[in-house]
Amino acid sequence: AKTAPPAIQRTEVFNAHPPELRYQAKRDARTLALSGAAARVAAGDWSEGIEDQSDPRSARSARVLARLIEDWRALLAPHGAIEIAIELPIAFFRDPEAIAALCRRLPDHPSFAGLIIEINAAAAVRELGLVRALAKQLRFRNIAISLKDVGDEWLPLSKVHDFPFVELKIDRRLVAGCAHDRWKLTTCRHIIDFADGMGARTVAEGVEDRDDFIALRELGVAHHAAEDGRA
Repeated sequence: AKTAPPAIQRTEVFNAHPPELRYQAKRDARTLALSGAAARVAAGDWSEGIEDQSDPRSARSARVLARLIEDWRALLAPHGAIEIAIELPIAFFRDPEAIAALCRRLPDHPSFAGLIIEINAAAAVRELGLVRALAKQLRFRNIAISLKDVGDEWLPLSKVHDFPFVELKIDRRLVAGCAHDRWKLTTCRHIIDFADGMGARTVAEGVEDRDDFIALRELGVAHHAAEDGRA
């Protein structure tokens, strides 16, 4: 009988190739100037569900962060100082070593205004206590937290009085067609008004239609985010 080939671990694949980051450009809704770029790892979830003692999660996060900072330096030359963000899963915050590595690797550069970590809003609501505590802790280390894919999650978030998040990114499912959908537009208005009241800014994700863009801009959305591209 033939011997089955050894299974290839996800960690081995991750180590063999540098992490590929995909970026979502963020532009000012009024001036259309590039204001930031949000990164995510293209090849699956790098920090959740991978167990290998020979390559701890903090080591993998270090490679992703090194690539992120390298890309930031490349963006600095053509675009000037722009805000940089990275999407991370909740699991990342359960690893103190990964968080410490993140803080250590932030660039010491006058043009670096800090890092934004994007977390899925539904996941954040499920573990709101953890995410709030970390947001308060990390802001003293020049790191802010943004909640992405915000839809009905704004309702439980509205009960948080000491709101520690810098940004709410409106779910693209609400954004698409909102100009001609009363329910979507009303929900977007609630999210924008709530964010304004909490001193947070709003970003409309995946704006592809001119009518939607104009409608959201009139509601007061601060930024819009384009579709992902490769770094």
